[in-house]
Formats: sequence, C-alpha cells, structure tokens
Amino acid sequence: MTQAKRYHPLVLVFQLKNLIRNMILIGVYLFVFNAGSNDAFYTYARYIFIGIIGLTALSYVYKWFTHTYKLDTGAFQLYKGLFAKSRRTVPFSKIQNVQRHTSWLHRLLGMTSITFETSMEDNDDSVTFRALPPAEADRLEDFIKQQEAEAETEETETDAAEDSAEMESSAPPAKTVHFRPGMKDHIKASFLSLSFFALIPVIFSLVSNVDSTDTFTRMMESGFVSALVDAWWKITLIAVLFASAAVIFGAVKTILQYGRYEIASDDERIYITKGFFQTSSFSVQKSRVQAVEYRQPPINRWLGMTEMRLISAGGANATGGTENITSLYPYMSTARAAGLIEDILPVFSITDAMTPLPRRSLFVRFLRPSWFWLIATGLLFYFEPSPFDIHVPWWALSAVLLVLVIISRLLDFAHTRYAVHDECIQWRKGGWTTFLFVTKREKVSEMTFKRGILQKPAGLSTMVTINRSNPVKHTDIDDIPVDAAGDMKDWYSRRTGDIITE
Repeated sequence: MTQAKRYHPLVLVFQLKNLIRNMILIGVYLFVFNAGSNDAFYTYARYIFIGIIGLTALSYVYKWFTHTYKLDTGAFQLYKGLFAKSRRTVPFSKIQNVQRHTSWLHRLLGMTSITFETSMEDNDDSVTFRALPPAEADRLEDFIKQQEAEAETEETETDAAEDSAEMESSAPPAKTVHFRPGMKDHIKASFLSLSFFALIPVIFSLVSNVDSTDTFTRMMESGFVSALVDAWWKITLIAVLFASAAVIFGAVKTILQYGRYEIASDDERIYITKGFFQTSSFSVQKSRVQAVEYRQPPINRWLGMTEMRLISAGGANATGGTENITSLYPYMSTARAAGLIEDILPVFSITDAMTPLPRRSLFVRFLRPSWFWLIATGLLFYFEPSPFDIHVPWWALSAVLLVLVIISRLLDFAHTRYAVHDECIQWRKGGWTTFLFVTKREKVSEMTFKRGILQKPAGLSTMVTINRSNPVKHTDIDDIPVDAAGDMKDWYSRRTGDIITE
C-alpha cells in the first residue's frame, strides 16, 4: 500500500497542448484573419476566446491539485474533489489491457503515458496516467502483475507458505518474439497501404495552380512550355520524379508508423509494440482475449495478405493513438498470420472444413431490398449529377449501382462459411472485404437467433453473438439453415461447463 499522491505536474503540459490543438483554428480565425477588424462581434469573440482559454487552464490546475491516486492492495484508489471528495476503486482483477503511448512531446520531456483498460462498463472504464517517467510506468505495471500473480496463487495454493516462497524465488517469464518486420516487409507495406496516394493531391494542386501565375504566362510567351512538351524525355523524367517522391513518401510514412514493430508473448500475456519516433505498446493477458478477427480487403486477398485484430474486454485506443494497436501487423501473409495465432493463442484454432450456405440463401438475398440502392436512385433522379461534366442519364448510374450491389451479394454468398469444432466457432463473410471471426464458447456472453419474413419460408435464420469488449462486440451471420442454427444452439447450451468463475 502506498500514500495518495498527485499526478505528475507535466500532465498540465499535455493538457495545454491538447487545448491549443483544439482551439488553434478559432484563434487563427479571430486573431490573424480578422486581426484588423473592429467589428463588435469579433471584439467580443476575442474576449470570450481568451476567457475560455483562461478558465480551461485554471480548471486543469484545479484538477491536478485535487485529483490523487493510491496503489492499494488489489486495487487503484482514485480520489478527487476539494470540499466534496469522492473515491473510485478500480480492482486490478478488472484490468484487461495495458497500453502505452509515447508521443514526440513525451520523448522530448522524458515521459510516457500508460492506460490500464478495464471491463467495467461506465464512463470511467480505464485508469490513465497521461505523463509519468518510464521507470514509474514500469513500476506500476510490475506492481499490478505481482498483485495479480499473488491473487491467482492464493486461489490455487494448498500450502500458503511454500507457494509464497516458490513465487518469490521464481524468475519472471521469458518473452518469445514471434514477429519483427524486415525492410522487405516495410517496402511491401508501403505499397499495400497506398499511403503514397496522399502526396498525389498535393502534386495536382501545384500543377493546377501553375496556369494562374504570371510565371506560367511568361513561360508560354517565351515558347519554353512548347519546347518542354516536345521534349518527351523531360516529361518522362518529371513523371518519374513525381512517382519516386510519392513512393518515398509512402515508404517513410510506413516505416515511421510500423518501425520497431514487434509481437511477443510469454506464458501469460501478449505484447505488441510499434512506432519509430512516436511509440505505442499494448499488452493483454491471453485469458482475456475474447476473439480473433481476420480482415482481408480486396488487394490483400488477391496478394494473400491478412490483417488480424484481437478482441478484448478493455477499451480500444484509450491512449489517444491514431490507430488501434490491437490490430496486428496488417500486411502479413495469410499463412504467416495463421501460424502466428497458432503460436500465441492456440486455443483459437481454425479449421479449413467450413460449411457454405445453401443455394436458397442466395435466392433470399436477391429478394431482400437494397436500401442503399433505393436511396441512391432517388438522389440521382432528383439531382441528376454530371460527373466530370459528362452528362450521363440518372438511370444509367442507377443501373451501375445495381450491378455493383448484385456483385457484392454474389461475393458475400460465395465467401460466407461457418464451422463449429470442439470449443470454437468461426465464420467468414463479406463481399468486397471479407472477415473471419473466431471465438470460444466460454467467451460468448450471449447467442441469439432471429428469423425475418423472407427467411421463415426458406428455413433460414440469422445468428448473433455478443462478446465482452468496449464497445460490446456484436457479430452475426445471415441466412444459415435452421438445422445448423439448432446445432449451434445445442453447442452453446454446453457453455456452463466451460465457465470459470472469478
């Protein structure tokens, strides 16, 4: 047990940084673009803006002064308030994931941030330290791991003194590194991510603005542009330079995002780290993983690549990163991804023997109305757009959308498969992008079946599962036979024998 103490004072720096980031556009509009305006609206708006900034900054100081925390035996104790004080208790047993995020400002100040995500379903479902030294973050994480290990030992021990001595003398579990991308993986990822396209609008913007400048007019009068057009090799060189700049931009962006990427595990937890200058890390107990989801966009599927995501009960992306770090390296080969999951989470086994949907499911899907196509057709009929100044009848555009909807439903029918094996259930679905979802029976908190008007005469049903996550993970598979739904219901009814009460 420790004494209650305040959060690190550099928390105020990061709060002020977020405040400036959120208010900078309004500030530029009031104090730069309209700096010389004496209009009463802008005058009062500037005073209000300064008042909001000042009051918000004072509220940060007040919160830092009145918010404290303490590490108790088995729980966080979080205190707030000056006169009317309140206390919130967050048991360590509720912690699902641990996420770290080190931005460029953290690195500059020698700080990091750490978030302990819980399975508690309320507004305060996590414990976040926005700024603290890395050594202190390590101490917090190690303390919680030690408390969890002691709690598990107390539940299973037969001789308390003997087990306690054994736990103190035992070494911490060794990590096994399962995946580190090499330069070849980074180059492949830079192309598959299509991040180099982000530079193309900038290039087009520069080119489109050239003809409005006096320089371009002078170049036209001097005949330089016509000479340049005649020199085809110069145009080719410019195109190559632009393409090279776009590719280099995409490669640098990918390396900065996935540099020093690593997937590791020990007997208890899975560890994911990524980032070059701005780093993030994530760790989760293997027993807390609720499901594994595989995602394949069209390009990835054609090239045999798969993106995986771990579904856990903690909140996602609580550290404020731009990407959910529970998604594993998204440009991994399908075979390598399957082997990785088999190594770190063998309980989520995958079988290739999956059952396709019957043909009557396709008939029902064609009868089901497409609200997207109906609404889009109505909008096309009303506005009659002319893309790229080319007149196209609204009904032709509607027909193109209808063909795309039909192809999407055909692909979804062809891709949809399901299987129940041992304690696992899995299904794959999706038209242009496919999803494979795998979970265990004990991890499914609820399984429901429903039948629509078109499904009843065809003997079909829709299955919906709910897994603990934040937000709650709802997944479904449409138009499976009623017999298969009955088998899944019988399989799920045996869940009571799998549940371990904490």
